[in-house]
Amino acid sequence: NLAIKSKINNTLFIPASKSGLVLVNKYLGKEAISSTFSEDDRESEPLPKPIIEFINSLPTYSNKYNEEINKNFLDVVEFLQNNLINGRLIYNKTLNKVSYRPSNKNISIPLQYSSSLVVESSPLILYLAYSNYVKKGTLLIIEEPEAHLHPDAQRIFARVIVKLINKGVYVLLITHSPYILQQINNNIKLYYLEKMGKKEKLKTFLKEHNYGEDEILNPEKVAPYLFVDERDGVKIKELEIIEDEGISYEAFYHILSELHNETEELRDLIEGDNGNFEE
Repeated sequence: NLAIKSKINNTLFIPASKSGLVLVNKYLGKEAISSTFSEDDRESEPLPKPIIEFINSLPTYSNKYNEEINKNFLDVVEFLQNNLINGRLIYNKTLNKVSYRPSNKNISIPLQYSSSLVVESSPLILYLAYSNYVKKGTLLIIEEPEAHLHPDAQRIFARVIVKLINKGVYVLLITHSPYILQQINNNIKLYYLEKMGKKEKLKTFLKEHNYGEDEILNPEKVAPYLFVDERDGVKIKELEIIEDEGISYEAFYHILSELHNETEELRDLIEGDNGNFEE
């Protein structure tokens, strides 16, 4: 879409396989990365350019980080740290070091000894908190954010994505998670509730479930697509956004339905014809 393309200021890519890249990049020299994975070496098998760019955007190599928190995303950073990682990421520019400080504990843990949840979440938190990479008009590409995240954590991550969209960040999300999809649909339902004029019910719901007004998602800001494997390749299908519901559950419905039916069949076999457990 040329209209959107003209509004994009810069692009960031967060890959699915990021934990290893985050943990080892400090021990890889920038020159070693560029020479080992250079596209100029036709005999080698270089890393994809987006992966190299991701490594180079981390604090070890980038000069776009400062110890002062970026005020434009302070609320999103606090939401992530309070609700997702239950602590804070601390960036020391002098030592060029990132550490994790758990809530209510006066200790700092090196990132390499932190949980996979903290490590997986660290690129986005560092981008938002300590760098000027993300701004209004940024295209943020996030590949499989559900990796290593508990379903509840996936929901929190989805809510963060909505917050960023409402701040003017374009987010291209690649996901296989029904939890993320359903959470985004819930945020869309908040919009429908507001559109119907049920302001008091909306206000009550937001308060009871700890939602902010910046989590109300206009479906016009969403364009969902489903990639379908076919014999001659992959077909890209635009998904419907159903009025008062949200994104069609087509991508997951048949899988969840089959799993449910299989579970019921096994339950019947275990209980036996008379409803009692058979030995």
